[in-house]
Amino acid sequence: LFSVFTYRNLMFCKQDGYCGYMTPFVWMFIKTYEKLREFIIQSKSITTLVQMEYSAFEEATVPICSFVLKNGEATENGLYFKLSDFKGGMDVQKQKVLEALVDKNCGYFYEADQSNFSKIPGSPVAYWVSRQLFAIFQNCPSLESYAAPKQGLITGDNDRFLRYWHEVSLANTALERNSKMKWIPINKGGEFRRWYGNQDYVVNWENDGAEILNFKDENGKLRSRPQNLAYNFRASLSWSLVTSGGFSVRFFPDYFMFNVAGISCFPSAHLSYILGLLNTKITSNIAQMLNPTINMNAGDVAKVPIVINNEKEAPVEFLVKAMISLSKADWDSYENSWDFKCNPLV
Repeated sequence: LFSVFTYRNLMFCKQDGYCGYMTPFVWMFIKTYEKLREFIIQSKSITTLVQMEYSAFEEATVPICSFVLKNGEATENGLYFKLSDFKGGMDVQKQKVLEALVDKNCGYFYEADQSNFSKIPGSPVAYWVSRQLFAIFQNCPSLESYAAPKQGLITGDNDRFLRYWHEVSLANTALERNSKMKWIPINKGGEFRRWYGNQDYVVNWENDGAEILNFKDENGKLRSRPQNLAYNFRASLSWSLVTSGGFSVRFFPDYFMFNVAGISCFPSAHLSYILGLLNTKITSNIAQMLNPTINMNAGDVAKVPIVINNEKEAPVEFLVKAMISLSKADWDSYENSWDFKCNPLV
């Protein structure tokens, strides 16, 4: 409704007149509002925009931004204030805006040409992005070119079909490549963790998942969504749908299935190199730029640019495999791992 309000008011506005808004800030980034962004970037002008701290405006139940749109094409750079790091409510936000007006070199004030936003897939209002990063987006292939991220199985009732691995018989659990067992390890996302781990759950896949594939409600409608099953049992790179702890990517071996919360991609080449790149600080910043909410969807990460440096791939692969090994050793040092042998302190 707020996006319709934004659009409709521009229809009432005089040519080259101005409209001021205070709205949720999601229109700046997520796919749902991509057409609105394109409409504004191509035919209107963002004159000023203040992106506030996530919970600064207490009266709102969502994070907001305040901005002024000109009902005409942009003829000069827009002015942007990135206040997302300043906590303390609206008094602090107001103070920071006034300070930025006096000192343009404060570090959170930006002038940006909005035509550059279209160089990034989805056209996010990424006003703080450098020229170099705009060029990378424009000239380099995305992750989707190497391995399109996929969402996995939706069972329709996790309480019925999923268990912790220690709740079922290990004699009927495939802790290696063996899909004939009843219980199959499944990647279900989990907490912030890089390189390896979050291997907690198994799924009832007896008779190739017959019960899940035929799980219907009282009206005969299929409750489960068995999507992308062809990608199960492949080595993968995965991150959690919910990324409140930050963006982190893990390696999963080829005896895992994956569900909707354990979004995965399946590179046929450069797997270790891409894992290393996805776990860098720059990718974390790009991910926040593409979607600053706590949900990191498959389509968001698919847009991350991938730069393959052939000369550096071998040493990067060596380091990434070492990180996977260290992370696995850490995971196996606790009893929630099925490979746990002994507490390392003992």
